[in-house]
Order: sequence, then structure tokens, then C-alpha cells
Amino acid sequence: MLFFVTIGCKQNQNHGKDEEAIRNVILQMTEGFNKHDAKVATQMYTSDADFVNVRGDRYTGALEIQQKLTEIFLTRAKQATLKTLNVSVRFVNPDLAIAHVTN
Repeated sequence: MLFFVTIGCKQNQNHGKDEEAIRNVILQMTEGFNKHDAKVATQMYTSDADFVNVRGDRYTGALEIQQKLTEIFLTRAKQATLKTLNVSVRFVNPDLAIAHVTN
């Protein structure tokens, strides 16, 4: 079971550029996925990132996430594409934002 907690906060006027940068990362990820370019689609992940795919498989770290996505593109997702339907970005504090993406 997965729970999300949303904390209300005043929007800071300086978040506009940060939100734009977050949305650009999401756009780049989607474009990379649609080109089946695992390197581009996973460039935002860090060495301590955790990723759980739609099947529940868990991958840890940027390198493993990229390797597994490469394998997925060669097998079950040969013709898969993503279409981003909605993106919402909420700043929890000045240094932390939560982006929820519906594909």
C-alpha cells in the first residue's frame, strides 16, 4: 500500500523557474522513452535513486535503472510510447518539490 501526504505551503514567487526546470526534466524523460533511449530517459536519476516500475520490479541507482530500461526496450517495450497527460508540481519547502506525472 502506498500513501502520499500533501502539506500545504505558500507558493514562493521564485518557484516558477524551478517548476519550469522540473517540467523540462519530465519532458526530456518522456522524449527519451519514446525514442527508446534509456540514457536520456533515465538521466535525472542519482546513484541513490530507487525506481519501481509498473510491474513492481525495483531498481536501485542510476546505472541499474538505465540498464534495466535498456533491457525492457529490447523486449516487452519494443513499441511502447508514453503520452504525458498531466503534470502537477507542489513545493513542500523551498528545496523540495513533489512532481506527480500521469502518463
